[in-house]
Amino acid sequence: MINELRLYLDTSVLVSCYFPEPFSDEANGILALARRPAISPLVELEFASFLARKQRTGDLTTAESYRIEDRFRAQLDEGMYTRLPLTTEHFQWARQSMWRSTLPLATLDALHAAVAALDGRALTTADRRLAEAAEDLGVKVLTVGFGETFEVHEAKATYGA
Repeated sequence: MINELRLYLDTSVLVSCYFPEPFSDEANGILALARRPAISPLVELEFASFLARKQRTGDLTTAESYRIEDRFRAQLDEGMYTRLPLTTEHFQWARQSMWRSTLPLATLDALHAAVAALDGRALTTADRRLAEAAEDLGVKVLTVGFGETFEVHEAKATYGA
């Protein structure tokens, strides 16, 4: 079933594929089954921010953070991920979602939801708040780390409805 879904990975899932998290095995399992899951420049930026923060706090050495970044870049260059651009349309969708959402939605989370929605992908996340808000906005969601194995949540609404 996962290999039939078109996935968009948010940063919480991507990070867990490169840095040990409680749900890393689940995230890596999804990655192994998925065909070229998508990421955006926002995910790339947040991934770099995560590595830099781990380096500053001493959870990673400089060498370790560079090794992880190099591995990610190599896999990106090899085509493991589909790189989706961020466009004006994504920002418009995200801005409109701020008014449409009945749940709290962070600005960058709205952009993640927009990328997934506009490309017809399931937003794959370990962030419960993002998952709930995205569902509320009509985005298909695949949750990771919620104690549910590969749980796909169908959209509750449709954008523009």
